[in-house]
Amino acid sequence: MRQHPQEGEPRYLMACLELDEASDPTSLQSRTAMRESGLARLEALAQQGHSEWAVAAARRLEEAYEAGEDFAALADLRSVRKALEAQDQQALEALYEFGGRVELSVPAFSARVMRPILDVLRREPAVGRAFFLKRTVSQAAGWSLYLLVVERKPGVPQPDPQHWWQALDEQIDMPLRLMVVDLEHPHWASPARQPLVEHLKRIEGACIYSGRSL
Repeated sequence: MRQHPQEGEPRYLMACLELDEASDPTSLQSRTAMRESGLARLEALAQQGHSEWAVAAARRLEEAYEAGEDFAALADLRSVRKALEAQDQQALEALYEFGGRVELSVPAFSARVMRPILDVLRREPAVGRAFFLKRTVSQAAGWSLYLLVVERKPGVPQPDPQHWWQALDEQIDMPLRLMVVDLEHPHWASPARQPLVEHLKRIEGACIYSGRSL
């Protein structure tokens, strides 16, 4: 049975909270019980498959098993992870194809998912505005490509337009597939891309950060 894409978020976040609690030596909860509960939630989500949250669950499981040196569980996870990665790769091939009409919407994530993105944006003085969007395609049901579109702030030192997007991306810890778009990158600054760029910036509710001064 395939889950609705957004149903995976609360299940994933609850599991991560339990694992975080289990790793906290000051926790008043039963750390063993919390860890087992968190792992069970992630295992169920990963086994369900057919969604980006299942991929995120499998990756978080791998980290937890490695930290706990649970090599038997890692071996069992390998086949699940392999199948999910194959689904993920097929979905991404469709999502990264920007030819023709591009369907975009504004994601509705919890503050916990958004916090790593906003923290990075607030630390970067060259960020003027940032827009957060979700791209879906019919060929990749259950998967999305999340776009973080960054417009620079004028009048401040400017990072390298070729590589700044990568520096931002490396700082953001997000469980889902994120594509950072620096509008000063030559690909996006091209006149041919301007209709799409203007479309991105006009989508209501897409602007998640504004630190620019004009």
